[in-house]
Amino acid sequence: MSRLDKVLNIEDLRKLARKRLPAPLFNYIDGGSDDESNVHGNVHAFETAKLVPEYLVNVANIDLTTKVLGHEISMPLFLAPTGMSRLFHHDGETAACKAAAQAGTYYSLSTVGSTTIEDVAAAADGPKCFQIYVMKDRSLTREFIQRCKDANFD
Repeated sequence: MSRLDKVLNIEDLRKLARKRLPAPLFNYIDGGSDDESNVHGNVHAFETAKLVPEYLVNVANIDLTTKVLGHEISMPLFLAPTGMSRLFHHDGETAACKAAAQAGTYYSLSTVGSTTIEDVAAAADGPKCFQIYVMKDRSLTREFIQRCKDANFD
C-alpha cells in the first residue's frame, strides 16, 4: 500500500507533503500572502458548505458545460495561476496547460510563471488566460498584454 492510498482528505495530503518537501517549497505551495486571511476564509467557506445528496435521481447524463470568456468549457472550474510551477514539477505550466486542455477547461498562466507565454501557448490548444500583475513600469505590462494577444490567449 502506497502512502497516497492512506490519504483520505486534504489535511492528510498536506501532512504527507510537509514530510516530503523542503520547507520553503511546502510553504510556498501551502501558504497564502500576508496574514493568510484569504486561506483561512477559503477553508471556512468550504467547511460551512454542505453537500446534500439527492437520491433516486438519474445521473446518466450530467452536463456541467458553461461559457467563460466566450469559450464553452466542460465544467465551471479552471486551473488557476500558480507562480513558478517548474519548482514543483519539471514540466510546470506546460503540463498544467495540457491537463486543462484535456479536461476541456481553461488554464491561467501567472505573471511570475516559470514558462514563457509563448511556450504555454504552444503546449496545448485549449483556452488560456493570463493573470497579470500591473507593473510600475507600464511598458512591461503592455508588453505582457501584447505577447498574450500574439499568442492567442483569451
